[in-house]
Amino acid sequence: MPQNSRSAQMPLGQSEKTWRADPTQPGLAPATQFLPACSTPAALAAHIRRQVALEQYVDPALADGVLRGAASVIQGKQSMLTAERPPTASTPSPPIHGTHAPRTFINWNELNATLNLAEHHAPVGTTLPEMARFRGFKRRIARFIGRIVLTLTRVITGQQRVFNHTLLNASRDMVESLRQLEQAHRAAFHRLELDMNQRLDQLEKTQRQLRTSLPLQERRVSVLLEEVRRRLPGPLTTEQLQAMVREENHLPDALYVAFEDQFRGSREEIKERLHVYLPYLQDAGIGTEKMPILDVGCGRGEWLELLRDQGLHATGLDLNRALVSQCRHLGLQVAEGDVLTHLRTLPDSSLGGLTGFHIIEHLPFTDLLKLFDEAARVLKPGGMMIFETPNPENMLVGSCYFYVDPTHRNPLYPQTVQFLAEQRGLVRVDILRVNKNGWAANTLEPAPPEYPLAPQLNALIELVTTRFFAAPDFAVLARKA
Repeated sequence: MPQNSRSAQMPLGQSEKTWRADPTQPGLAPATQFLPACSTPAALAAHIRRQVALEQYVDPALADGVLRGAASVIQGKQSMLTAERPPTASTPSPPIHGTHAPRTFINWNELNATLNLAEHHAPVGTTLPEMARFRGFKRRIARFIGRIVLTLTRVITGQQRVFNHTLLNASRDMVESLRQLEQAHRAAFHRLELDMNQRLDQLEKTQRQLRTSLPLQERRVSVLLEEVRRRLPGPLTTEQLQAMVREENHLPDALYVAFEDQFRGSREEIKERLHVYLPYLQDAGIGTEKMPILDVGCGRGEWLELLRDQGLHATGLDLNRALVSQCRHLGLQVAEGDVLTHLRTLPDSSLGGLTGFHIIEHLPFTDLLKLFDEAARVLKPGGMMIFETPNPENMLVGSCYFYVDPTHRNPLYPQTVQFLAEQRGLVRVDILRVNKNGWAANTLEPAPPEYPLAPQLNALIELVTTRFFAAPDFAVLARKA
C-alpha cells in the first residue's frame, strides 16, 4: 500500500504500531488521540503541515490560515473532551473538600456553580470559535474548514452530548432531592433541639428543687428522730412539741422556692428593677458601716447582691430556711428568723436602712403596725425605711395578679400605707410607683375635640389609662427624724 494511503487511514502523527484506543474511554478515544498535545494552534498547524502537503494545492499563506483555523477548532474540542475524562492512575483525583473539617450542611452556592459550569460545557461539538485572529478571505476559509471539522466531530460527540445532558438532569434531580432532605433534616433537628432544651430546663428545675428540699428533709428527719429519742420512754414535753411544730412550719419552704423561681422572674430582671432605690440610699448616706441596711424577707437575695455590688453594707433576714441557704451559698450574710422577733433583739437607733420587697402584703394588719413601730425604733436619725408591695391602683394587679401568690393576705392601698407610716412616727413619707416599664404599653390616645362624643370618650380613655396601665408596684419611703 502506498505511504500516502496508509497515512490517510491512521491518526495524524501516530504510527501504525503506536496508535491504540484508550480502553477507559470507549467511543471517545479516537477523538482525543487523533492529534498530539500541542500547546498552541500554531504548533498544531505546523504539525499538520508536516503530515499533509497542503501547499501543493493552495497558496502557502492561505494554507497557513486554513490550518490555523482547523487547529483552533480541533484543539478546542480536544481540550473539552480531555477535561471531561475521569481521572486515571496518572492523574490522581483531587482530595475531597472538607475531608479534614467535614461540613454539617451542603454548600449550595458552590454546588449550583458547578452544575452551571457543567451545563455550559455539556453541548460539546456544537459551537464554532469566532476565528478573531483572521481577517477577510482567510477568515472565511478558516470558518469554512472549521465548520467541516465541526460537522465531522459531531458524529463523535453526539452520544457524549446525550450522556452529558442525561447526567446533568439526573444531577439536578439529585440536588433538589438533597435540598429537600436537608430542609427536612433542619426542621427535625430544630424540633429535637427545642424538645431537648425544654427537657433540660425541666431537669434543671427538678435538680434545683431536689437540691433545696433534700437538706430540709434531712434536717426534718433528724429533728424528729432526736425528739423521738428524747421522748422514750417518757411522754412528750411542751418544749419537744413546740420544736416539732416549728419544724412543721418549714414544710412548704422548698415548695415556695420553686414558686418564686416560676413566677417572680429571673435574678437579673429583679436586680434591674431594684436599681431605682439605690440613689435614695446613696443620697442619704445609707449603707456605710455606721448606717448599715437590714433587708427583711430577703428571699433569693437579689437586693442584697445588688447592694454588695455597690459596696454598701447590708444583711438579710428570712423565715424560709431554703432561701436562707441559697443566699448563704452566694456569700451573702443572711439570718433565719421571724421579722418582728429579730427586730426586737436589735438596740434602738442601730440601723441606717430597713428594707423589704413584697413582704408587707403577707402580714396581718396588727403585725404591719408592729413592723412600722419597730422600724421607727431601730432606725437611726436620718435613716430610711423602704417597703415595696403590689399596687392595687392597677385593676389587673388588684383584682387578679395579686392572688397568684396564695400566701398574700390582701392588697394595700398606697395612701393607706403612707398614712400608717406617718401615724407611727416616721416623717417625709413618700409613695414611689415603680416597675411600669415592664408593664403593658398604653396605646390609647385621646379623641380630637371635633370628634362626636369626644368628652365622654376621653373620660373613658382616662379611666382605662389610670386603672389598667398604672404602675404594678409601689413603695413607701419613710425617714426617721
